[in-house]
Amino acid sequence: KDHFSPATVFGLDDDALLTRMMAAIGFQPGDIYVTNCVKCCPPPGRPDPDRACLDACFSFLEREIAAVRPRLICAMGDMAARMLLGREEPLVRLRGRFYQFRYQAGPPVAVMPTFHPRFLRRHEEMKKGTWLDLQAIRRHLAGR
Repeated sequence: KDHFSPATVFGLDDDALLTRMMAAIGFQPGDIYVTNCVKCCPPPGRPDPDRACLDACFSFLEREIAAVRPRLICAMGDMAARMLLGREEPLVRLRGRFYQFRYQAGPPVAVMPTFHPRFLRRHEEMKKGTWLDLQAIRRHLAGR
C-alpha cells in the first residue's frame, strides 16, 4: 500500500520507482524537480479530479512552471498530459514524442508525456515504452 507524507510527491512506492527510473538514465534526485499537476486531493470516493478542478489547478501549475523555468517537462500520466497539452487523446497515443508547452510570457518548453509510476506498477508491460521515453528525454537534454 502506498504511503503519503509531505515528503512524498506521488506516494512512497511511486516515488521510489520514479527515483529508480531517473537514476537509470543518469539523473540524481537533485537534478529534477517533481510536482503534482493537481494541487489538492479529490474527495474520497472520486478517483479523478473533474474538469473544473483541473482548470482551477492549472493556473497554479502554470505559475509554478514559470518560477522553476524547466528545460523540459516529463508529463507523467493522462492527467498531466491533458493539462499541459490541452489534448484529450489517450496517453498511449501521445507518448513517445515531444510537444511544446507555452506558459505565461516564458519561452516554450518541450514536454514528453509518458506513463505515471503508479500505472507502471500495475502494468509492467508498459515499462519498455516509458524507458524509451526517458532515453529520448536524456538525449534531448544532452542536445543530441
